[in-house]
Amino acid sequence: LMGLVFMRHDSPSKFVAAPGDSAAWLALLTGMDLPSMLLYTLSAMCLPAAMSATVDTSCRIVLGFLADVLFFHRPVEALTATGALLMLAGVGCMVWVREQSPAAGVPTDVEQRPSEVAE
Repeated sequence: LMGLVFMRHDSPSKFVAAPGDSAAWLALLTGMDLPSMLLYTLSAMCLPAAMSATVDTSCRIVLGFLADVLFFHRPVEALTATGALLMLAGVGCMVWVREQSPAAGVPTDVEQRPSEVAE
């Protein structure tokens, strides 16, 4: 998205006419996106799943609103903000339920075989 700020909104045919420019744009956008994907994957492996889901949902909501305002010049509407808050509350509820202590008799290790659970 950062690269789109500096581009004029011309027809895609200019990329066909200038394959070198197209390759440069592709390299630039890949160079910007690849490290973020790798860092996101590494952080998701280090954080607990509940925290990762909460952070991911929050970032997507905030960045989506920023994209609407900056690129499409659309103000944030009350209904849209309410929906975003409800989505975040839903993720928070899942985290809260997940963090509750397991019920008695329910195995905490999901990798156990049925024969190991009975013991």
